[in-house]
Amino acid sequence: MTIGRIVKAELKKAFPSTKFRVTSDYNCVNIYWTDGVAVSMVEEITSKYKCGRFDGMTDSYEYTNRRTDVPQVDYVFLNREISEEIYAAKYAEYKNYYSAWKGLTGLDDGSAHIQGYTPRGFIRHQLSNVCL
Repeated sequence: MTIGRIVKAELKKAFPSTKFRVTSDYNCVNIYWTDGVAVSMVEEITSKYKCGRFDGMTDSYEYTNRRTDVPQVDYVFLNREISEEIYAAKYAEYKNYYSAWKGLTGLDDGSAHIQGYTPRGFIRHQLSNVCL
């Protein structure tokens, strides 16, 4: 069984109501899902499959999580998408809350930034560790 299948089976068991798409090759696993569980919850389960981390300061990979009980790869990438329905609902909610958003024309209007984000980016950031 490949590491991708192992990861997908474990995620499916832990979060049966969320549909995951998992791809893998010799040194990475990519995990994709829409809405559903928070990124941190998926990371809790998948972190054991990652050997270590890349250190950009030294331009090297550090093997900090070597394990022999599970197959491992160098990288595990988590890619959570948020559905347009969720974006639209949160946009309407925040537009009533943030006065700087009153004149915005849509989610991708960059004329008003909150914490350096466009409305879409801000909503994505706010929901990154929220179950949907």
